[in-house]
Order: sequence, then C-alpha cells, then structure tokens
Amino acid sequence: MRCSRKPGPRAKSDVQPKWQTIDQLCGQLELAAPKKKRIIVDGKPEIRLHTAYLEDATVTLYPGASGDKECCDAEPLASTQSRKYGAFEFEGVQPGDYWFRVNKNALIRFDSGAPHTGL
Repeated sequence: MRCSRKPGPRAKSDVQPKWQTIDQLCGQLELAAPKKKRIIVDGKPEIRLHTAYLEDATVTLYPGASGDKECCDAEPLASTQSRKYGAFEFEGVQPGDYWFRVNKNALIRFDSGAPHTGL
C-alpha cells in the first residue's frame, strides 16, 4: 500500500505460483487465524471466533512475469494502505502481471503466493 523502499529478504516456498486473471486490483486482507471474542449470551460468557481483518497494512504492488516464481526483485509500482475490513485498491493500474507484498508494523510480511494478471 505505500513505500518505495528496497524489498526485504524473500520468503522461500515449495508452492508453485498459479497465475490468475483479474479485472481490477482490489481486495480484502484477512488473517488466517480468527480473532477470539468474549461475549455474553443469556447471561453466560462464551468465546466466539470472528474474522480477523488486516487493517492499516501496507500493500505494495510489484511488476511480475508469467515465469516468475518469487516476488519483488524490481522497484515497486505503487502502494496503498488497507482500510476498514482490510479493504485495499490500486487505481489506474494497466493490464499486466503483478505481485503483492503486505506489511504490517514490520511484524507481518506476506509476499503473494501467486502473482496476479490484470485484464
């Protein structure tokens, strides 16, 4: 979502990327593990699981190529900040192949496991 700094070390994975065709560059960031919330139901406390959205994260867009297996060797094209419910959007992006990198408080980093192809 913002920044034009040099990328950090790349995460290695045995998973091969799968290219996807998309018609817009927007999405919603969610953590894999849900949040636990304590609520009161009929006077009794219960623990419920809720979707954990990743708000105020930096999503950076990088150029990609259909043969790429790793993200972010090039300079970033754009960045933006995730909003309420983890929503993010890149405007004015032309059709092409892209990678995303997500950072939050320098603690969470995710390089998209699959590059995305714009229409």
